[in-house]
Amino acid sequence: MSLSKFALGSNIRRGLAYALRPFCNSSLARVNTKGDEESLLKPSKNQVLSLYRNLLRASKGFHGYNFQQYAIRRTKDSFRSNKDIDEAAAIKAYQTGNNDLEVIRRQSIISNLFTSDKLVIEK
Repeated sequence: MSLSKFALGSNIRRGLAYALRPFCNSSLARVNTKGDEESLLKPSKNQVLSLYRNLLRASKGFHGYNFQQYAIRRTKDSFRSNKDIDEAAAIKAYQTGNNDLEVIRRQSIISNLFTSDKLVIEK
C-alpha cells in the first residue's frame, strides 16, 4: 500500500467523521489530536442523570398505562443493573440509552395517534 493511499484513507475517515458529527451525540464524539480516528469519552454523571430523567419523562408520554409502566420499569431496571460497569461498557450503555430514548419518543407519538379509553387503574 502506498503512502498516498494511506493518507487518502485517513482524510476520508476524517471527512466522514466530520460529516456524521451532527448525527452523533456531540458530547461523546471527540477527534483525537492526531485526527486519525474518533475516541469516545466516558459520559459524566450529569449526562447519565440527564439521560435517566429524559427516559422517564419520555416514558410518561405513552397514552397506554401498560406501555407507560413497562417503559418506566425497564428504564429503572437498566440503570440499576448498569450501576457498577467499566468505562467501555458505560460508553456503550450510554449510546444504547440515547438510542432507546429516541425510540421511546417516536413510539409515544405513535401511541398517542391511536388512543383508547382509559383503564380502570388510570381513572
